[in-house]
Amino acid sequence: MNARLYDPAVGRFLAPDPYVQLIDFSQNYNRYSYCLNNPLRYTDETGEYLLIDDLIAGLIGGTINLTINIVQGNVTSFGHGAALFESGFAGGVLTIYVGPVGGAAVTSFANSALNQGFTNGWSNIDWGQ
Repeated sequence: MNARLYDPAVGRFLAPDPYVQLIDFSQNYNRYSYCLNNPLRYTDETGEYLLIDDLIAGLIGGTINLTINIVQGNVTSFGHGAALFESGFAGGVLTIYVGPVGGAAVTSFANSALNQGFTNGWSNIDWGQ
């Protein structure tokens, strides 16, 4: 279940933490400690930043998706560009939770529907593409 098991005899976790929160603080590089080696004072329920990682992944996904569509010449209006950014944003966030294949599938499906809708009209979308 990907849990981090704690050994109270040695005061350490048996599996390393996958995240280094502060790169300029040397105690964070001990990935077997927890909450700056003081779990009674600090709590970290999920082991991740709350919503910050979602926002960062979404902004990166949205920016990349919008940039690629601008370079390919797919963007026809500001609304079209905003919709493509939102598609990439959703794909970036989904990548965290379902993996890169799921995020890419959602982004490509939304891009196809949006590009067809803005170019050919919303009633002329070919869902087979």
